[in-house]
Amino acid sequence: AYTPTITAGTGTFTTVSATGKYYIFGKTCILNMIVDITAAGTATGFMSATLPFTSAGRIQIGGYGMEVNVTGSMLKGYIPASSTALQVTTYTNATTIGSGFSNILTVVYEIA
Repeated sequence: AYTPTITAGTGTFTTVSATGKYYIFGKTCILNMIVDITAAGTATGFMSATLPFTSAGRIQIGGYGMEVNVTGSMLKGYIPASSTALQVTTYTNATTIGSGFSNILTVVYEIA
């Protein structure tokens, strides 16, 4: 288990919490993450969540999920090269940040 740190592309959250569990198979990390946004505050844009391990040196599309409380939007996660964070948006590149949103993600990526 681990607790991801959640930040926004712009602004800050008033109240956000996250939990995660991961499994390691060789150099592959598989993790499940739940991010609950109680109060979005001034947060907008993409949501960023820290990973338990730095990704390998290549750009990766690593996560897929759904916002389950408000919009039902499908989510995608992008891991920049050699990063320790996952950037999350919807498939239409809209924000996945809003008060009352609950984002559930599954992420698979190669660790460094």
